[in-house]
Amino acid sequence: MGSPAAAPLISLAAVLLPFLSLQHAVAASSAGLPNCPTSCGDVSSVPYPFGIGAGCYHSPGFNLTCDTTRHPPRLLLGDEAVFHVLNISLANATVRAARIGGINITSLDSVGAGRTAWRGLGGDGGPYALSDVSNELLIVRGCDVVAQLTAGESGSGNVTISGCASFCPSMGSSHELMTISDGQCTGVGCCQMPISFGRSSYDVLYRRMDVSRTSEHDPIGPPHVFIAEQGWQWWLINLVNLDETPVPVLLDWAIGSAPLGQDGTPLDNSTCSGNAAPSRSVCKSRHSSCRDVATAVRSGYVCDCQQGYAGNPYLADGCQGWWVNSVL
Repeated sequence: MGSPAAAPLISLAAVLLPFLSLQHAVAASSAGLPNCPTSCGDVSSVPYPFGIGAGCYHSPGFNLTCDTTRHPPRLLLGDEAVFHVLNISLANATVRAARIGGINITSLDSVGAGRTAWRGLGGDGGPYALSDVSNELLIVRGCDVVAQLTAGESGSGNVTISGCASFCPSMGSSHELMTISDGQCTGVGCCQMPISFGRSSYDVLYRRMDVSRTSEHDPIGPPHVFIAEQGWQWWLINLVNLDETPVPVLLDWAIGSAPLGQDGTPLDNSTCSGNAAPSRSVCKSRHSSCRDVATAVRSGYVCDCQQGYAGNPYLADGCQGWWVNSVL
């Protein structure tokens, strides 16, 4: 006869086995469309509405390319293929992606001022915009320089979105001139400032506060300007190779993403309740719901699994119930 102590273990196993099977089912339901690849290189999950190859994604912008000429292969975002994907989240409607190097500052005028741009999401950004909660403007190795972000979309004018200044109070080695405290720039040799206004593109204004100091005379070399995800530990990277370094950003995405109308209201086809919104054809799981998402300049919508369910709301039967929680 079995030990009495074994009975609770057997009962627990009886409960956990369905739970583990459910976990496997949810993981499977979070994948892509049938006969479509769902991994590339270090990215182990490519869930629909994203997809690799024709017929595997929802709409333009969600198309991904697996670049097998690299080792390991890289998952490239959209037609522009400027960013490579690090992670996709359906629950948060975000993509962590990276692009090589910073913002190229080359055409400075006689007083050390210049203007350039941050682009790469394609056209008006398609389904993507920079997340307004997890990114920042960053100057690295900068002596007495200012960088300023302005709206980069048509009709937005020169609205200032973010900016920071980096100073070098004295001459010395690069380690003496760049000070970092608890992972944050102090403004000496580098600076950083949150970007709280998400867009698909930005104009970047740059100027030197001391026009007599050129890049050739900077004691810590030419400055580098980045838009990067907050928490990026750039100081652990060999500063000589910053132009060849992948710089991570966090992007928001939405179905039907479009600029707001001239009166500032969302277009019908970019909301869940709009007359032309095909939300039910997008949120395919019967346990899913549609949620509007909007910024100051764009609107769109995403699908969520209803409370008590998890998985992929964009697939039929993609949201699976977590009934085991009530059993335990």
